[in-house]
Order: sequence, then structure tokens, then C-alpha cells
Amino acid sequence: MTIIVLLILAGVSIATLTGDNGILTKAQTAKTETEKASEEEQIKLAAMNAAMNTENQKYIDRNGNEATIPAGFAPTGIEGEDLINEGLVIIDNKGNEFVWIPVGKVKDNKGNINTIELGRYDFDEQGKKSNYNISTFTEDTQLTHDATCKNTIAKDIEAFKKSASSIEEGGNGGYYIGRYEARSSTERTEESKDNIEQPVIEKPNGYIYNYLTQSQAAQLSRKMYTSDKFTSDLMNSYAWDTAIEYIQILSKENNYSNQISLFGQYINNGTNNLQDVAKQDKVCNIWDLAGNCLEWDTETCSAYDSNLDIKYDVTRRGGFFSNISGYYCKKRSYVNNSHWSIDTTFRPILYL
Repeated sequence: MTIIVLLILAGVSIATLTGDNGILTKAQTAKTETEKASEEEQIKLAAMNAAMNTENQKYIDRNGNEATIPAGFAPTGIEGEDLINEGLVIIDNKGNEFVWIPVGKVKDNKGNINTIELGRYDFDEQGKKSNYNISTFTEDTQLTHDATCKNTIAKDIEAFKKSASSIEEGGNGGYYIGRYEARSSTERTEESKDNIEQPVIEKPNGYIYNYLTQSQAAQLSRKMYTSDKFTSDLMNSYAWDTAIEYIQILSKENNYSNQISLFGQYINNGTNNLQDVAKQDKVCNIWDLAGNCLEWDTETCSAYDSNLDIKYDVTRRGGFFSNISGYYCKKRSYVNNSHWSIDTTFRPILYL
């Protein structure tokens, strides 16, 4: 009887500690809520600091890596977002967030030196890179392509390359890409595709900015900021491919479990429907390069489909939510400039 009573008491005690309403469960919930509230307060503080930052400022993390914080921005200061090798996140006073893509030498948490090279690349299923063949795609210009291509090319690709080059080469040692895919305050539909509003690049609490052409995406990216301290533009091929190279190198050091899927498989959010975020696809604090939506860039294409008698003049990058055909992070697909759809959005970049 004594043993039975003790077992009953032990069972009650365990349930009290570990059940859905147990002490330990409530303690963990309280801890999570406290951490979330603390993070939200830190973000608000960072946004306030951003409003007071009127000049570009140098940033050096505890590993000795360097970046430049643009005027009107500040680091979020949140643990896990403060190291360049793990994805330095900055925020403006409206809540838009960008991630620094370093170029040149980057020191990881173990003191090892990794080198990120700015370039246009292709990657195989294991992530091995090779220089991209430009016989079909230009270097974000139209110098060697059909003059009838109507895509919007990079604002100034040579200025971007010079700015983003390594510090050793006289550049700023990197550039920024939007942390998230562009978002709209209202849900977009085919009927509302001509309603253009300023995008936001913030935590997923709005709607994906889809149903727009490549030229519209480029114009929105350029008008997002008018500062004379830095330039905003639509993603270009150098920016996209170098970001993959950064993820490729640094994700190995950080042991991201989904690193291979960014190259060898597509990311599917599990529902075959458009989602705010494909939860699996977050590496180095960058979301959705391989999933959720395809993304417009400024890379010109001169492909021609003789069977359909269709000329293509612009590329899209990455994967999308209902993909079953291998549209992973490195993927280039091409369409006509006037194309718009539910599965295509964009992501702006910033360079100094």
C-alpha cells in the first residue's frame, strides 16, 4: 500500500511539474514570452537609434569583421543578429530590415578566415560553384544582347561592383539585401496588380508583394530610399549569387541543417499554397531565397522559345511555394518582362 501511495503521489507530482499547465511548462512559456517582449523592445530601441543616425558608420563585431551601417539605419542588437558571419541585421525607423552580405575576408566564431568573392556563379547540387556562363545572360546590362529587351537593368552595375568589392580592393567589403521578400499592407490580386504602393521589408505580418512586373519591382526598389549616403535598387545577379556563396561558406561553420536543400532541392512550405514565410528557409538571418516565391532581378535574358514563338528578356531567381521541378536557391528561370503572377515577388538591395 505504501508503494502504491508513493507511486500515485509521484504521478501527481510529475503531472504538476510537466503537464500542459504544469509548473515547468508555465515557466518555459513565461521565459519565451519574456524573451519575445525583450526582443520587441530591443527592435523599437534600434529603430529609434536608426532615426538619429544621420551618417554612414563603421561597425566592427566581436570577431573583428567590418561592415558599414547606412545613414538612417542601426543594428538590431539582438543576439544572433549582431555577427557578420552569422548575418548582421540592420533596421530603419520604419521597421524595414536588411542583412549585410560580406565580401572579402570574414572570420568565423572559431577564428578561421573565410573569403567571399563577389561574382556571378552557378552551383551544382552539392553547392560547388563555377563562374556563370554569360552566353545567354548579360552582366545586368544589355551591351551584348538584343536591343529589344525591355527589362529594367541594374541602376549602375559597375558602381555596385566597385562599392561591394572587398576592403582590400578599395570597396566597402559588402552590401545589403532585404531580409525578407517584399511585402504589401493589403492582399494583392490579379485585379489590383496596377495598384502600386511602397513595399516594406519587415517581419512577416503583411502580405507578399506579388502580381507586379519586373520593371515595377525595379522602380519600387529604387524609390524605397532617396538618401545620398547609399543607393537602393532591385536585386542584381552579382548580389544574388554572392549571397548564395556567403550562405554556402558560413552555413557550414554554423551547422545549418537545411544548407544542402538551398542548392540540391527546392524548398516547399508543406501546403502547396502561398505562405507568409516558408518556415524551413532561413539561413544567416535571410528568409526565403529558396522558397515561397520566385524573385525578380535585373539580369537580362535573350532566350527564345521557337515552339511557342516567345522571346524572353528577364530572369527570376529562387524557388516558389508549389514547385515540384527543382526551383531551388541557385535557380535561374526566364520570362517576359510583362509577366506578373501570384508566385513572383522581389527583394531590394542597398549599397554604399
